[in-house]
Amino acid sequence: MNKQIAAAEISIIRPIETSPDRVIAGLLLKTMKLIIVKTTMLGISKISPGFCEALNDFLIE
Repeated sequence: MNKQIAAAEISIIRPIETSPDRVIAGLLLKTMKLIIVKTTMLGISKISPGFCEALNDFLIE
């Protein structure tokens, strides 16, 4: 599984033409998607509401 995650992280990295904030937000969202996929594969369908709120607050800023 770690090899798949490493491959996914490598595929995210592209020539950067956007602001660093957008890149960070993009990487965070990609990481979030990996976490959501992994928890769903484990049969855990719930993600803590506080975690989602924290993500929203980060993206709004």
